[in-house]
Amino acid sequence: MTVPNANAAALMDWTGAETAFPAGFAAATVDEVVVRYRPLASRSLQPLARDTHYRVTLALDGAVTVTPKAMPAAPGKVEITRRSAIAQNIDFTNVGSFDADVHERLHDSAARRAAEARMLAERALRLPVGQTLDVMDPTGQAGKVLRLSADGKVLEFELPADVGLEVLADVEAAATAVAADRAAVAVDRAAVQALFEIVLDDGDQGDPLGDSIDDGDQ
Repeated sequence: MTVPNANAAALMDWTGAETAFPAGFAAATVDEVVVRYRPLASRSLQPLARDTHYRVTLALDGAVTVTPKAMPAAPGKVEITRRSAIAQNIDFTNVGSFDADVHERLHDSAARRAAEARMLAERALRLPVGQTLDVMDPTGQAGKVLRLSADGKVLEFELPADVGLEVLADVEAAATAVAADRAAVAVDRAAVQALFEIVLDDGDQGDPLGDSIDDGDQ
């Protein structure tokens, strides 16, 4: 078996009508295949259980196919990834022979792990070359903020004088002004309520206050 491509993940639609999900990559065993599900109305991925929610079959070349069994309610997205075993359990001995199948399996396993590492690295946020994020001693970045670069590929440390923080300061100032306006409106409302407060009277003409409304009952 060989590893024909660098694929290690697949994202597919689940409408409830699909009968199979060809993952587009190979695996050594079904245990290396991980399937998760995300409903369209949610941003969180739910782990699914093999042989409960789905089945996994491997072709002769290791090609992965996931078959729905008792999938969650559609619609949603099905994420299929591979997590290859890292243990190396082949103990070579110098017996003067070369078993090509053994070496091929080892190279295949190494290639699959490299593909998985690349997939994770390409999805991760990265610092520019030459910069480090030292959480033990962050004084070198004191007074700076960490943000995405303009192309969204790397993390950058920037001084607080950048435009983004100026805009943020404007937003915060506007929010403070709105809060002050709301407080002023609350005060005005209380004054208006006090001004127009009327005590309804039951018709007693002997009310000494003289500021009630009489119902006219003589």
